[in-house]
Amino acid sequence: MSLPNPGAGLANKDLIGLLKTVTCRGISSAGIVIGTGSAAKVKWGSSIVASVNGLIVTVTTNEVAFTATTDDIAASASVVREAIYLVVVDAAGTVSLFKGDEASGAGGAAWPACPTDKACVGAVRVAVAAGSTPFDASTDLLSAAHITDTYYNLTCSPADIDQTLA
Repeated sequence: MSLPNPGAGLANKDLIGLLKTVTCRGISSAGIVIGTGSAAKVKWGSSIVASVNGLIVTVTTNEVAFTATTDDIAASASVVREAIYLVVVDAAGTVSLFKGDEASGAGGAAWPACPTDKACVGAVRVAVAAGSTPFDASTDLLSAAHITDTYYNLTCSPADIDQTLA
């Protein structure tokens, strides 16, 4: 006697993404915006409340800087270059930016998966206009003419649940 086919079920990637979003996730809207103390930073306008491996973490309003060189985006003379940076928090309450892969073309950057043991609470998509000016993470303001920035409030990275956002 054979058992009935239970259907497709969950793939390993789906299960890993589900576990990640259950154990590490934002709980409230962080209010991600351009920095007000410094337009070179990303600000969370509301206190971050997140669950990191079951521990509730609360971080008051502040700003986080990009990492010099690591977070730079190269220039292209002919196409827009962009990357998505997740705003993540760890169990100690340290907020940082996690850069996804650079891509060519507006809207071409893929969402990165959230790093292990961190909760994603938001993101910023940074697009650099075609031309000779790159994004210099240590000095460029997000309000600069050659940069287009889009901010997102999230409870997890869309990549962790196999989704995309516009």
